[in-house]
Amino acid sequence: MELTEALRTWLHANHKSLSASADDETLRLYAQRSISDGTLSAAKLAELTDAKSPDARDVFGSLRVKRASERYSTSKAVGKHSKTGEPVRNERGQFAELPSELEYAKAGALFKHIASKSGAAGIVLTEHESALLADIAERDEWAGEVNGEFKLFAGTKALLDDVSSGGLEAAPIFFDEMLIQYPLLNGELLPFVDLSEVPRGRPIEGAAVGNPTVVWGTGEGTEAALFDTADLVTALNTTVFPVTCAVEVGLDFLSDSPADVGRRLTENVGQKMLTDLDRVIAVGNGNTEPQGMFSASGTTAVPSTNGNGGPPTVADYESLLFAVGKQYRNRALRPAFVANDTTYARARGIAVSGSDQRRVFGLEHSTYTLLEQPFKVQNDLPNTKVAFGALAKYRMYRRIGQAVKFETGGKELTRKNLGLLVVRGRYGGRVVDPNAFAVMTDAKS
Repeated sequence: MELTEALRTWLHANHKSLSASADDETLRLYAQRSISDGTLSAAKLAELTDAKSPDARDVFGSLRVKRASERYSTSKAVGKHSKTGEPVRNERGQFAELPSELEYAKAGALFKHIASKSGAAGIVLTEHESALLADIAERDEWAGEVNGEFKLFAGTKALLDDVSSGGLEAAPIFFDEMLIQYPLLNGELLPFVDLSEVPRGRPIEGAAVGNPTVVWGTGEGTEAALFDTADLVTALNTTVFPVTCAVEVGLDFLSDSPADVGRRLTENVGQKMLTDLDRVIAVGNGNTEPQGMFSASGTTAVPSTNGNGGPPTVADYESLLFAVGKQYRNRALRPAFVANDTTYARARGIAVSGSDQRRVFGLEHSTYTLLEQPFKVQNDLPNTKVAFGALAKYRMYRRIGQAVKFETGGKELTRKNLGLLVVRGRYGGRVVDPNAFAVMTDAKS
């Protein structure tokens, strides 16, 4: 302890046997005895040494209770396509990242909360899950319709508790991104088209700009031809259509950890969305769903050599390939053949001749390439339809703000102890440059 002048004076005043010339070691010994017998209290010692009594912060440092979200990893890995092994980009042109452990946990807590508010029996959030839910409300951005108006905003607890204002249509933005990851990483067509994020609105109004002409060899005194801009810019309008995805969920499953629930349900919804997003890119009717490349007007029609009776020929695929201008066959525009798996098998099975059963395109059937171009499979297409085109010239619009709800009523769901998870999204899409696509509709049936 520090022997201040005040402590020295106190020791001499309270210990008459202490010599005025006592050294520091003796003084410390008397001080310790005074503390032991209670003569010198801790408070008095602090006063005499001009020192404060230690508290918990002095001993252990600054204390802070960890948030529930800090128990999970926030690290993300770059997503790679399951077939090509190449990194996939999202609608912002950035590499798509896999959801973090924290996002899965937050999604699971949100699913449980929605199920609980929908009346699912026995679904009660733990204290930890409630803390995760509060973290979503306090720290994450949300998107969706509130009172009939689309908004981007920071979440609030009032929104989570809402049962009447219309705020039930909103969801955290990270949830939108999680749901689109599965189709991006596993789809045949969606990862290769131009995917655009739309913040709000139902119709999308845009424009396509054509190329002006250049005139050479105009002599002196001769007027240069004027370029007519009447048709230079054309309308490129698209409607955003709602799409609903429903997945049956075991109510007992919802009692699992939030990370497990979030991961499983997100992947299940993603699987449901996967097939249909690819389908509408190929054959969407444009009336109740996005317009597909086979439904677009202005694409180049290419007849097959032998018609519906077949068989397919090498010339069929060469005609499709070269019906699309060289400028569109640039790798940056992601050109590819599109057909079903049967049509691909028939193309790869074209023999050199009747007596020579070697295959014209080689025996590497699992590569899914033809004429050095990728071959994308969409099995909703009939055997008669094949296309070749620059997939980057198809634009898919995704409006952010998914709506999520649980349905637990009804005799069948109740008897099976199931809930119905319903996710409602909004998408639009169309070919933005018909010259980038060639379509064959009379291939072998």
